[in-house]
Amino acid sequence: MNTSPSPQNQNEWINDVDDLPIPPFELINLVVGPSNPRDFVKLGKEIAFQSIVTALEKNKLSLTQFRAILDFGCGCGRITRHFKFLSNTKIYGTDYNPKLIQWCKENLPFAEFQVNQLAPPLNYPEDTFDFIFAGSVFTHFTEELQFAWLDELWRVLMPNGYLMITTHGEPYAKDWLTPELYAKFKSGKFIVIQAEDVGGNPCVAYHPEKYIRTALTRKFALTDYIPQGWDKQDIVLLQKRIWRLKYLTNEIAAGRLAQVLKYNFKHR
Repeated sequence: MNTSPSPQNQNEWINDVDDLPIPPFELINLVVGPSNPRDFVKLGKEIAFQSIVTALEKNKLSLTQFRAILDFGCGCGRITRHFKFLSNTKIYGTDYNPKLIQWCKENLPFAEFQVNQLAPPLNYPEDTFDFIFAGSVFTHFTEELQFAWLDELWRVLMPNGYLMITTHGEPYAKDWLTPELYAKFKSGKFIVIQAEDVGGNPCVAYHPEKYIRTALTRKFALTDYIPQGWDKQDIVLLQKRIWRLKYLTNEIAAGRLAQVLKYNFKHR
């Protein structure tokens, strides 16, 4: 039995969620795979969006405190649409698929949207956003592209701003990796499948917790790591602690790096 609504009554499915238009099936399929419009919007709010709110609250943060939010890899606005209530916050979205961005521009007028390329840079000045969300984006990057985007997102974050990304962790690795690759994952190694399709759904990346706590904190401070915090994906909350970099730079210039490292090792 086909339970999908006709184009004429699609919006009737989500009157209890919001008053915004629903993307066409073609675009929904590109973002999340086959899904009826009600699930796309309703579950997007009740699971995906609410998980962001919950993770922030766990760390005594709130969406309402941010001045500028970027939905990086926004697709056709599954998360962005739920930022509409933030009347005092500027909302931005970016994606490398121009069809998705065009739909967002035409149907989500409260936010500003841009098309980005598969690799950096973004067309924003440095220190633009105090919160960036990237849901199910780093799950489709190679390691090289991952670090390139981490550097770029660090650039456009305000000092002490937050970056929240989601990753494939233990449940996905256990269910989908071969025994050989799963053993590498368990040893703390980053795993990527079908790297030739980087940026698309066939390319799948897996991030062990050990890797997250070391490799992803080269510039960022790790504020929180929440296994399965975004449905089955893990949430990684990072902060741009610019003062640390400036402090270390000053200490290096003053010839005191050895003392700083000795102190940090002793008090870690």
